[in-house]
Amino acid sequence: YNQWIMLNNAFEVQAVSGCTDPNAVNYNSLATIDDGSCQFPQVNWINPSSGEQGQTLSVTISGSNMNFGSQWSGTLSNFRFSQWSGSNMFYGNPTSTSGNYLYGNISIPSVQNPGWYDLEIFDNGTNQWISLNSSFNVSLPPPPSINWISPWSGRQGQTLSVSISGSNMNYGSWSGTNNLSSFRFNQWSGTNIFYGTSNSASGNYLYGEVSIPPNQNLGWYDLEVYDNTTNSWINKNNAF
Repeated sequence: YNQWIMLNNAFEVQAVSGCTDPNAVNYNSLATIDDGSCQFPQVNWINPSSGEQGQTLSVTISGSNMNFGSQWSGTLSNFRFSQWSGSNMFYGNPTSTSGNYLYGNISIPSVQNPGWYDLEIFDNGTNQWISLNSSFNVSLPPPPSINWISPWSGRQGQTLSVSISGSNMNYGSWSGTNNLSSFRFNQWSGTNIFYGTSNSASGNYLYGEVSIPPNQNLGWYDLEVYDNTTNSWINKNNAF
């Protein structure tokens, strides 16, 4: 018959449902109807979520649908902290990843502005920085202080070995020349001074010797120790 024979409604072309957003991790380029299944990379939290100026921290970062890369191929995700819409940044150092977690270190610059920072992680799947707003706080370190000196008394003309305890003090170090913190004793608002001699430091402690002049006035003296971070004398009233 050389004719086309027709069967009505014999084949149906259907729309493809799926994720139609190209920024999603499960984007389907064939989908014509968005079915609400799109999944996007996100950063959940960082722990710890705060640090002090000058402090170095080990941190753990949690994410969902993130591609953190691999430490074995040199593709670990970079991460950074920013204020004020992307300015005033400092970076972390990624060290490893496992599942939904990225691990690394942060060295907070000693002059970094205090306040809240956005955390940004580079996602290797979308080649985008993924942000978690106001997730890390930089604070000022506690001020240096002197706790005590031991022994806390001596006689005129006596030479003593002393230990000085402080908090958040930078006593310096011995590196060929004596860069250790100096310490001294004074009465009457900075007059009538005599000095000690520093010989070592360890952690929160400074060690040295005091030779009290034989004609030194009797009474209580303030102890002053030089802090190498603030470049100032830190005072403990009536300490000796």
